[in-house]
Amino acid sequence: MTRELAHEPFGWRPTTLRITVRRYRCTGCGHVWRQDTHRAAQPRAKLSRRGLRWALEAIVVGHLSMSRVAEALGVAWGTANDAVLAEGRRGADRRRAPL
Repeated sequence: MTRELAHEPFGWRPTTLRITVRRYRCTGCGHVWRQDTHRAAQPRAKLSRRGLRWALEAIVVGHLSMSRVAEALGVAWGTANDAVLAEGRRGADRRRAPL
């Protein structure tokens, strides 16, 4: 099985990261599980972690619009917007955590 994720653009060309997800089966009990891919992206995410970081930097540092970021990543505006807002909330929650 392969998983396709929008990744950091090469120049301004959208890049797709294809990850092969291996499946394993226990010969004793028959239990099946998949390779952990959380380091590449969150579960069910459409953007890789590096693609998401690029999007955040492009918006905050580069002052790009969400439309331009979505175009550079090759995803829909809503997909980029939802991912960036969710990551922004996660970052804010980490900074507010008590010491």
